[in-house]
Amino acid sequence: MRKSIISLLFVLFSVTISAFAVGGDEIPKEDVQLMGKIYRFPTGLEGCPYLSIDWQQTSVYLENGKVATDIKGRFDILNNDLIFYNESLKRVFVAEKDFVNSFVLYPGTPDSLFFFKYQGEDVGYRLKNNDFVHALYRGKINFFVKHLADVVRASNVGAKDEIFPKNFYFVQIGDNTYSFKPRYKYVYQIFPKKRKEIRKLISENKIRKATENNLKVLFSLIEKNESIMGAASRSK
Repeated sequence: MRKSIISLLFVLFSVTISAFAVGGDEIPKEDVQLMGKIYRFPTGLEGCPYLSIDWQQTSVYLENGKVATDIKGRFDILNNDLIFYNESLKRVFVAEKDFVNSFVLYPGTPDSLFFFKYQGEDVGYRLKNNDFVHALYRGKINFFVKHLADVVRASNVGAKDEIFPKNFYFVQIGDNTYSFKPRYKYVYQIFPKKRKEIRKLISENKIRKATENNLKVLFSLIEKNESIMGAASRSK
């Protein structure tokens, strides 16, 4: 009996869903195997442990080159995990990271969020190799955010521990990854010898406050400028 319970916790499951070759045309429906284990919902917490409280339509790009679509997914910000609801089994599973290349929440909509597995050196305790991160801009410069949360222990008897969501930003250029905040001074720190040229780009293109969208515009301009790109600092 005990062995059966342990086996169930690490079950491998498959569901019949649409599958596509990445970047290709739709192919007939087939079994796409999603590897994972049964998810245990957190208890005794105040706040939402997910990026969104609702289940979201999700497309999952697998390492074998196929795409699983029409999945009910959530992103767990406590554990940096993608979880799925399996309709036929009426159970929630944690996706096995080794088999997932990337995934999209709300695919095909203006609100879509693209997540990929970060590949690179650890940046302090906040970013580890193979962490799922939310891509804001991808090119020669990768600008992304890691969504996570702290749990603060309750100080009063009977009170629940509280969840505090946090966002940590990063910029990756080649083999270098920089801890980042959405402010222009952090752009200058990456290109310390090109402050004047970057300020000129900001002025000429009428880029104002350093919002996520404005930084995406700025990074797209910077990566077209070989002089600036070649001056990226190696310090992090």
